[in-house]
Amino acid sequence: MNEIHRVLADGGQLLSMTPSTGGRGAFQDPTHCSFWNQNSFWYYMREEQARFVPGIKARFTGDVWENYPSDWHRQHQILYVYANLVKVKAK
Repeated sequence: MNEIHRVLADGGQLLSMTPSTGGRGAFQDPTHCSFWNQNSFWYYMREEQARFVPGIKARFTGDVWENYPSDWHRQHQILYVYANLVKVKAK
């Protein structure tokens, strides 16, 4: 997230769609090396959470929600977390 923040222009937009830990998708793929849910984005959107994780420099604002992309995903309990974020200028 720090690297995405670095390469985006101020006001640049990040659209993310990631398997959520709220479903099976995050854990079933052995190539996944990190796990995300709605709360994971707090650390990049809220200073009160970011202060607990050294090294987080990225700041975003926007919307985060969870949903199934299709009926097939719902049937197999593969929930996704969506993020529509905008880069906040670094201080």
